[in-house]
Amino acid sequence: MNDIKATTKSIKDYILVSGGQLETVFENRMSVWSFGDDTEILLPEDAVINHRQSAELINDAIDELATANGVSFNNMEKQIAELVKINNKGDK
Repeated sequence: MNDIKATTKSIKDYILVSGGQLETVFENRMSVWSFGDDTEILLPEDAVINHRQSAELINDAIDELATANGVSFNNMEKQIAELVKINNKGDK
């Protein structure tokens, strides 16, 4: 699994474990996730995961999660990176 795909999967897992949910999928483009009371997070779908704008969506998602949780971007990025490591171990 490539880094962007693994990071996207880990963000989705984090949202679900934290009580968020999938709201809408724009087929082969992006998905919209709700998190907390009024936070919406956009994530790329697998069909466009390697598009240049996917990394930007992922960074925006991490920033939104950080803001919603009252932590720094770097702290949230580290939490997601840990989930990536866990998910990658499970894929072996």
